[in-house]
Amino acid sequence: MGLDTTHGCYNGGYIAFNNHRRELARIIGMDLMEMEGFGGNIPWPEGHKHQDIFPLLSHSDCDGILNPDECKQVYIGLVNLRSEYALPKSLLDFVDNWIVGLGEAIDANEAVEFA
Repeated sequence: MGLDTTHGCYNGGYIAFNNHRRELARIIGMDLMEMEGFGGNIPWPEGHKHQDIFPLLSHSDCDGILNPDECKQVYIGLVNLRSEYALPKSLLDFVDNWIVGLGEAIDANEAVEFA
């Protein structure tokens, strides 16, 4: 049992999904566990350089969708993040899967569904 998304963005365990998101947050200077919705009380900052990936970082890990506009936003954010940082291999694979899957969703003007 784990998280499955449409468009092949992510299919795997919940723990791995959350570990990848925590690592992405760390790279952009945030502690995901201190943020609202993750047990902390820090609100998601407006105007953050990498706020385009916030819909992915803050999303439920078991249901819901990224709507087509959010897909475009996260896609752009991940492409920019990938070009700006030397990501470790495990995180690079995670980001690349999201980039490919979000690109497919954008081309089809569809949401990415979490189940």
